[in-house]
Amino acid sequence: MFICNICLFVDLTDDFKGLYEQQHELPYGFANTQVGKGHMNQYGYRVLAERLSKELTQE
Repeated sequence: MFICNICLFVDLTDDFKGLYEQQHELPYGFANTQVGKGHMNQYGYRVLAERLSKELTQE
C-alpha cells in the first residue's frame, strides 16, 4: 500500500492472482465478452472491496 497526502494506491495483482489460483475466477470479463477482458466483474469488485476494507481499517 502506498499513501501520499490523500491518495491511496493498493496493488491488487496478488489478490487477483490468488482469486484465480484458489477459485478459478477472473476479476475481469463477462460471459458475453472475451475471457479476462472488459470491465471488472462481481469477483473483481468483491476482491477490491475486501482489500480496501482491510487497508482502510488498519491502524
